[in-house]
Amino acid sequence: MRAALRGSTLAGLMALCLVWLTGDIALGRQACVTGFNPTSVILPPAGTSAPITFTVLTSSATCQWNFEGVSTPNGPFPLPPPWMSWPQPTSGTGPATVSIGFVTPNTGTSPREVTFIYGGRLLMLTQPVNPCSFTLSGPSPERIPANGGTGSFTVNTSGSSCSYYVFPGDGVTITTGGTGSTFPATVGFSVAPNTSGIPLTHWVTVSSTPTPVMTPGVSIPQNGPPVAIDAPSWGLIFAANRPATGPVFVSSPEPIRITNAENPTATWTATASEPWLDVTPGTGTSPSTAAISLNPAAVALLARGRYAGTISISSTVAPSSPLTIRISLNITDATSATTPPFGVVDIPLHGATGLSGAVPVSGWAVDDVGISRVQIYRNSVAGEPAGELYLGDGTRVRGARPDVVASQFFGFTPDSRRAGWGLMVLSNTLPNGGNGTFTVSAYAEDVDGHRSLLGRKTVTFDNTASPYPFGTIDLPGQGATVSGTHNNQGWILAQPGRSIPFDGSTIRLFIDGVEQPHAAGYGFARPDVAALFPFPTYANANGPAAQFTLDTTLFADGLHTIVWVVRDDLGVVQGIGSRYFNIQNGSASQAAVSATFEARSAAEVRALPKGRALLWERLGLEQGTWSLRFADGATHEIRQVRGERVEVALDTAWWSEGCGPFGGYLIAGNVAGPLPPGASLDAEHGLFRWLPPIEFSGTYEFVFTRQACSGREERIPLRVVIGLR
Repeated sequence: MRAALRGSTLAGLMALCLVWLTGDIALGRQACVTGFNPTSVILPPAGTSAPITFTVLTSSATCQWNFEGVSTPNGPFPLPPPWMSWPQPTSGTGPATVSIGFVTPNTGTSPREVTFIYGGRLLMLTQPVNPCSFTLSGPSPERIPANGGTGSFTVNTSGSSCSYYVFPGDGVTITTGGTGSTFPATVGFSVAPNTSGIPLTHWVTVSSTPTPVMTPGVSIPQNGPPVAIDAPSWGLIFAANRPATGPVFVSSPEPIRITNAENPTATWTATASEPWLDVTPGTGTSPSTAAISLNPAAVALLARGRYAGTISISSTVAPSSPLTIRISLNITDATSATTPPFGVVDIPLHGATGLSGAVPVSGWAVDDVGISRVQIYRNSVAGEPAGELYLGDGTRVRGARPDVVASQFFGFTPDSRRAGWGLMVLSNTLPNGGNGTFTVSAYAEDVDGHRSLLGRKTVTFDNTASPYPFGTIDLPGQGATVSGTHNNQGWILAQPGRSIPFDGSTIRLFIDGVEQPHAAGYGFARPDVAALFPFPTYANANGPAAQFTLDTTLFADGLHTIVWVVRDDLGVVQGIGSRYFNIQNGSASQAAVSATFEARSAAEVRALPKGRALLWERLGLEQGTWSLRFADGATHEIRQVRGERVEVALDTAWWSEGCGPFGGYLIAGNVAGPLPPGASLDAEHGLFRWLPPIEFSGTYEFVFTRQACSGREERIPLRVVIGLR
């Protein structure tokens, strides 16, 4: 894919270079530069970090010249290749010495060639193949404990009369074999205890010169201590209400993610400082999830007022253990003034017309003790009972509304991280075939018995004029938990006068925004659907049911998104049944969330040096055209609407030779945590995909990381803004 992307860009760059050269000739600037000393440059095969110099010769002491790009066997470019630094300076007046800061070793099978262009004059630079290129094994052991340890790796070469030199990164000490000329050579090292609070990757580079250059090396992963994710720096907020009689009403439990990339037998222990706090489970192996909750019986013994406590998470293999999470509790009673739920309905927009198919109803709600449910209703029409008719409960998703959590008021309410809610309403099943004007209402209920109207939206549906296929996913249900082999079921129809191929070949399955290699079964009977949308008006009415068979053990446990994408016989494409669901296989899971990128301090991640990168983006469910963004270390912003799929390609190959895989974080408050539900990252190829559920709205701050061959970890910032529609 990247080759194709770059190929389309190279043609433009070639044309740009030709314009530069043509302009120079027309203006006579080529007469300024008369040549170079030396007339050609041979670069060291083993690379160098020492400056390489040459002189630009000019016809006078006052004429001005510029570096105008390079030419390689692949064509002209405005930039030097990634294996060498920029020539400095890039412009001057009169004769001047130009310096190249570094050149990496040529570990390929053929010489490297590049031509610098100055005022139409060409300077050829050639780098022969390095006869002393190395192959590195290891390390052994593969991972160093958090408390530190020792290990080794092997250096070998196919060259003759070669010497090697080892350059350790921070936290690593070379104990044996730091340099030598006998192969294979064993290099021993020791790693200091990791007190950073996160897993680390150390880098050791090996060079054929006694000065370090940008050469590949060996990575040494080191484990880190347990980390509780997505708990803001101010901690977690709980509340309770003690009525005059009856049980105490308490806030919902708050899950925390605990990671410890130590050996599989390492355990963590969570301890509550107060009797009114519970942690379940209190111990385990990581990564895993524990729930912090209130103990209603202990809370009932407390007087009205505010209380504070802590949860401490410790591990014997974590040198910076324990980690402490602050907890605050507010207790009210029958004499207190408690408040009903508060929130809004964001979508659909009031007065919207021409809506069709599956329409999202979404917003947010918070409460001083906790929300128990959000219910969606519509107005009745002629022939139906008077009043409002129930459509369904809005699903509440943790992490869906960072704007609410960031609010100085609403962010300090219990369970505010689950403020976002949403429900997909299949308008085709409404009275009159889903045509006409309807009013949709949303109500929130809290745990202590209050009920509030969040808002009403009056909209007009027009399914008769819609060209789009429609239907829904029945299994898994919205927010359902599945395991093992799961039959993903639902139904799809095309609009009158259209059809869907009966072999199911145009029905595709996406999980977490990534198309899956599963084949759809289609054409199964659904009498209930056929009764609503009869044959022959709807060509597929006698067999509208579809099914995919999923092996859920191939996915990591946790929250995922799913959607079908269908194309009818006239080429119209539509997403069907977008929702989220949980996978829970435990030890049967064949996939795992990487603990390396589970949680870090947001300040630490933001402090990483910015990497220079090209970002490509495309939106939607179709594999459309990529748009190129020259990020160059800046924070790139992508704007999308709710439920829209985004795909981003992180490309650093033109700018740096990255040695490590990509990592990805979502910044929430003071925590850099895992990617949100519906998101996935191909760490090897740098492909980020996200199909957010409809509950998600607001601004999301992502940081992607990659380890440079020098050992420096760099960041690529990305901001995604999900707006209303």
